[in-house]
Amino acid sequence: MLILAMAVAITQAPPGVSESPRPGTITVDLSGKDPAWEDRGEAADDDPFVRATGNALGNANFLVLPRGTHSRYIASVEVSQQQRGSVTANGVEAKPAGNIGNWGGGVRLTLPSKKKNLRDLIITRLNIQMRRRSDGQLVWSGSALTAQVAGTGAGSIAAMSVKLANAVVSQFPVTVQGPISVP
Repeated sequence: MLILAMAVAITQAPPGVSESPRPGTITVDLSGKDPAWEDRGEAADDDPFVRATGNALGNANFLVLPRGTHSRYIASVEVSQQQRGSVTANGVEAKPAGNIGNWGGGVRLTLPSKKKNLRDLIITRLNIQMRRRSDGQLVWSGSALTAQVAGTGAGSIAAMSVKLANAVVSQFPVTVQGPISVP
C-alpha cells in the first residue's frame, strides 16, 4: 500500500501544472535573452539552446514545427549564466607534428609544461516551460544546470546546450522540483 501511495505522489502534477502532455506538435521559442549567445547578434532560431531543445523534444516523439506556425504546444526556453569564481585548468599545448616537402622535412616536438591557467567557472541554467497554445496553460516544466570551465570544450555553448536540453527533456513527462545537476 505504501508503494502505491508513493507512486501516486510521484506522478501527480505540482500545483499550477495540469496533466502531462502527450507528444504532439510543438514550437520552441527563446524566452528573454540568451546571455551566452546575445553578443553575436544572431536570430533566436539560430540559438544553440533553442536548436538543442528542439532536437531533444524531437527525440521524445514531439513533432517540432518552425517558429510562428500553429502547434499544439509552445516550449519556452530560458537560459541564464553566472560566474562563480575561478579554477585552474590545463594550459593549451601544441601537439607534436611533422611534415615532409620537396625541400626537406621538419619535426616539431612539444614537451609537457604542466602549465595551469586561471579560468572562470560558469554556472549555466536551462529552463523549459511547455504550454498549451489554446489556453496558455502550463502543462510541463523542467530545468537543469551545469558548472563548466570557460574556454574548454565542455564549456562551449554547443556542448552545454545539448547536454542541458537532453537532461531536461529526459525527465519528461515527470515534472521534477528544482533543477537537475548535470556534470
